[in-house]
Amino acid sequence: SSAPPLGNLYQPVNVGPTPQVKAGSLGIGSMSSVTSTAILQLDSNSKGFLLPRMTTTERDAISNPSTGLLVYNTTQNKINRWDGTEWGEVGGVGWAATSTDIYNTNTGKVGIGTTTPASLLTLQSGSGVSPVKVEVPPFSSSLGYNYRVPVTITNSTGQTLTNHQVLIVLNTQSLISGGKMQSGCADIRVVDSDGSTFIDHWVDDKTCNSSATHVWTEVPSISTGTKIIYIYYGNPSASSASNGDNTFVFFDNFTGTTIDTNKWVEVDPGLRISQNNELIIGSGPALWANTGIYSVNSTARSSLALQWNYKTTMTVISGSYYECTMAGWQDTTNGVNYQNLIYGHQLCRISSQVAVDITMYEDGTSKGDSGLDDNASTWYKHRIVLKSAGGATYARSTDGLTWTQAYDSVYSTETPLKYFGLDHYGGGIMSIDDVFVRKFASPDPTTANGTEETLPQNVTSALYINSTGNVGIGTTSPGNYRLYVNGAAFSTGGWQLSDMRLKENIKELANVSEKLDNVRGVEYSWKTGEYSDKGLPQGKQIGVLAQEIETQFPELINYDNEGYKSVSYSGLSAVLVQAFKEIKTRMDKVESLVSSGFAEFQKITSKVIEVEIARLNNLEFKDKTTGKAFCAFVDNAKFELKAGSCPADN
Repeated sequence: SSAPPLGNLYQPVNVGPTPQVKAGSLGIGSMSSVTSTAILQLDSNSKGFLLPRMTTTERDAISNPSTGLLVYNTTQNKINRWDGTEWGEVGGVGWAATSTDIYNTNTGKVGIGTTTPASLLTLQSGSGVSPVKVEVPPFSSSLGYNYRVPVTITNSTGQTLTNHQVLIVLNTQSLISGGKMQSGCADIRVVDSDGSTFIDHWVDDKTCNSSATHVWTEVPSISTGTKIIYIYYGNPSASSASNGDNTFVFFDNFTGTTIDTNKWVEVDPGLRISQNNELIIGSGPALWANTGIYSVNSTARSSLALQWNYKTTMTVISGSYYECTMAGWQDTTNGVNYQNLIYGHQLCRISSQVAVDITMYEDGTSKGDSGLDDNASTWYKHRIVLKSAGGATYARSTDGLTWTQAYDSVYSTETPLKYFGLDHYGGGIMSIDDVFVRKFASPDPTTANGTEETLPQNVTSALYINSTGNVGIGTTSPGNYRLYVNGAAFSTGGWQLSDMRLKENIKELANVSEKLDNVRGVEYSWKTGEYSDKGLPQGKQIGVLAQEIETQFPELINYDNEGYKSVSYSGLSAVLVQAFKEIKTRMDKVESLVSSGFAEFQKITSKVIEVEIARLNNLEFKDKTTGKAFCAFVDNAKFELKAGSCPADN
């Protein structure tokens, strides 16, 4: 049949109390056609669609509602949907349950595995199923690093050092040959003591793939004593993060072929200075204040070390000189002149010498030969350390690890100073590289590398509750322990239940002091590299050995799921208390014996004294000089000499 006129509906749609079925689609509104995927399409920009409106009581009176049936609940002022089991809100917080996987009662309580949550979050698992497991990827896994080495920094200054540069020496040669590190050391990272925070570092590329690779890092805070940081590596896809500018107070390793004018002022009328991954000065006239560079910026005087690498080819020039260069801390004068170097190393060689002499200068005045020489075509490291109170120390090194002091200056408290200045006299070719300024402490912090650790690459359990309610932190195997922590735990306090009313079969320990003779108190370090999955703490520890405790006090020993033994240190404290009591009892007995023996000794001594004094009574003495006689009398233990002979009848 034909469609009704536009704007009209077939009559069966509008009339009759009996349900009617009409094939096709229905459109109501201003549309010209109905989409083929809709059975009912409504279109209006001024009216809405009104669902059947009813109270909760009226809604619940609907007999056998079909799944998906929608009504507007005027009691709740919400749209309700029948999910086949119960009514729930549409788009509200009262989600309907799918079996018993998740449920919300509309009161803010959420149940997972239950439709009757008793708390804000109730988890209910089936038999043998863990209700909670929180997994996190390890730091190493998320970033792709396979290995790390703990580095112990020792600060003996007695004060906390902040943003302090520290040198770490690493054998990258063995790591690279073993396939654990990229050949260019690009995958080296330095990580703070939390094991996850990257800190700035710079790798000396001249030392990469050697037994002593230099890795400088700026550590945010180093408290007095020891601190552990980490070297991470073993990531074949990592790009280099080595950055001297971020690591040092001032830095330039002259990478590339263009001198950085943000850092340097170049004075070069003869066009002798060039850069090619190092600063190069060619041969030229023997003339001071003519050729050189100096830093743009200055710094206030403090305990800072200026360090640079130097190499010369020692080419012959006019006269007897081969080459002369002076470099060091410069005053704030703009220009190249060795007299502006408040503390400078002069490196000079004349024709009669085999190597370059090192002479110390202060504002253009020589302070004498250091007695140290630099050989041709060999890199040497030079260092001048500012003293915050005035003066500086000059030193040189062949490897950057062992330094020979050349001079200790007390000259000048001038401040500020330019980071670096260089005045070249003549000769060449000479090169400068790796100029940097860092914080310096006396003594400087030292470092010691620990044992390499292989890092976990899989997702690990951060929190786990098994089906019996036992909790594991860092492990999914808490065993029979209500709480098993795989790693160090910290608490500001704690108590252990010990009420006598809850105990029975109480017996005082006996002979514990003799048993403790077989137990040692020891210092030790955990095998963190071999057992990295155990969460063992770094550094020196103090404690006892479980195997020794077990032979004397087996009640203090327990085992984990892998059979490793643990000690109840709280139980051990009771042993120590009893041992103290036993030792005190023995000491009391000894003291009693000593006391009674001393009393007896006093009695005997008094008797002896009485006898000896009695023997002196009526004893006659004569003065050898005068021949006069004296008689001794003892009365009530008082001794007295009287002139004259003693009575004859005594």
